[in-house]
Amino acid sequence: MNCSRCGLAPQSPRHIPKPSSATITLSETNISPIDSDRGALESSLSVVQSHIDDVANDISRLEGILNDLRQEHQRLCDVANVYQAVLHPIRIISDEILVQIFRNCAEEAGMMELYPRYGQPSFNCDSLNTRKPPWTLSQVSRRWRSVALSDSSLWSYLGVMFPDPRRPAQKQANMVSRLMLQIQRSRQFPLAVSFHSSYPVERFNPLLVTVCSHSTRWENLRVKFRANGLESLQCLSSLIKGNIPALRRLHLQTGSSIATIPSDNGLVIDGFQYAPNLQDLAIWGHTGRLADVLQIPWSQITRYRTFDRGLIAERSLCYAALSKMPNLETFHENRTLADNLVHTPPVNLSSLHTLSFGIAGENPYYHSLSALLERLTLSNLRDLRIDATTEIEHLPQFLSHSAATLRVLKLRIKDSAAVVPLLERVSGVEHLALRGSSPEAVSALAEREGTSGRLRLLPRLQRLALWTLRSTDVLDENLILAVAQSRVGTDPSTPTPGVGDYCLRYLEIDDKFTLGSHTLESLQALKPRGLRVQQSSCGWFFLSAEEQWK
Repeated sequence: MNCSRCGLAPQSPRHIPKPSSATITLSETNISPIDSDRGALESSLSVVQSHIDDVANDISRLEGILNDLRQEHQRLCDVANVYQAVLHPIRIISDEILVQIFRNCAEEAGMMELYPRYGQPSFNCDSLNTRKPPWTLSQVSRRWRSVALSDSSLWSYLGVMFPDPRRPAQKQANMVSRLMLQIQRSRQFPLAVSFHSSYPVERFNPLLVTVCSHSTRWENLRVKFRANGLESLQCLSSLIKGNIPALRRLHLQTGSSIATIPSDNGLVIDGFQYAPNLQDLAIWGHTGRLADVLQIPWSQITRYRTFDRGLIAERSLCYAALSKMPNLETFHENRTLADNLVHTPPVNLSSLHTLSFGIAGENPYYHSLSALLERLTLSNLRDLRIDATTEIEHLPQFLSHSAATLRVLKLRIKDSAAVVPLLERVSGVEHLALRGSSPEAVSALAEREGTSGRLRLLPRLQRLALWTLRSTDVLDENLILAVAQSRVGTDPSTPTPGVGDYCLRYLEIDDKFTLGSHTLESLQALKPRGLRVQQSSCGWFFLSAEEQWK
């Protein structure tokens, strides 16, 4: 029976005998066959050639059929795609869920994250780029456009990157047009604003004026003026003075501009002086003379962060600013400390609960950090993070003074043996994070007193994190198991592993540490006893979970 598609009949393999051994031998020489054999050889070749022609015809016919089948396959796939598109689950997703998806798209585009990496601020989020959300989300379909335009929060981030003033004026005019459209779509939603310019910004710059005309809605503001920074900041200040009632977070990247102002200059930035809701201040750059130049309601500030690694130490820290913030709750200092702290008076920050210092490299001013710790009176400190590459002289005494309230301690390990004496001073710590090789400290965490059976260190510890500092750091897996087994509960119904002790609930291990399968299995076996183990790329120092502005 022939095939209904190609017309070919099933065929058994053609029987073509192999050439005789004599013929094969002859083919390996240059000798001509004798006349009596030539007729038989020519007849055999004619039969084989006929079969070759038949097979070639069959192949040609099948290739035609295959081409037809491929075309039919593509046509059917196109038809299926239409049905699949019509039946796609996203078509039945409610508008409320679709809005959440859109908001996540905006966040993934980098618009909402202020500190995406190592505490570095992001100023390069251009909200006027029509190739990114939310603009692209409004260009897919009628429904998507309707949903995108109905959610004013999608349009509430205004990120302006000022163009080169030498460029054609039409470019800036187009930006102003898009900016006005975006502001219109944001309706009355609170605004997050980011200004970034590598060029001087004049007071009546159309982009600046357009955004500042809506300053009553500003909730978050970050500014990075690289050229003529103070003059540009003064232009901004003059446009918004007394007109920022909703501003809660202010982030300025000033570089060295504030620190280099002569003391007799008299320059002030007073546009933020009347901001009744301002509580969060971040300065990226030198803060020398900050308290003299920047006029803000200092007593309202509850969170203060600075960063200026690599800049000139003598200009780095405006210590006087701390004394103006009696209600400060979080202080994050990541810089090269100056030598101007030794002769300053003490500061009482009774509301401060979180304190973090990041001092990179072999800083010659570590004694300044020690002097600062010595002059700070903190009666309610709960969270302390020290990322320093050397020992801090006054740190042991500071820990002793804060022991009654301290619950979170995160340390970079310079000398593993020196960590244990520090931990002995803070018995109330519940969350400990160590960065670097620390076998002595880990071993001590597993030890119990012989007579009472109580834990030697940190009896209230519930969360332990171990992170790498160098690529050569190793983790003693036996010590990790010993700590985990010593500190977990006996079973889920038993609240503590020992009288007066707390259970270890979370164990975080840097994924750069390599753990054997036996260790992982042993740790997972403790899950029924209340221990949660996680290996990840741990964010160890910066307050990343708390620092998102939006």
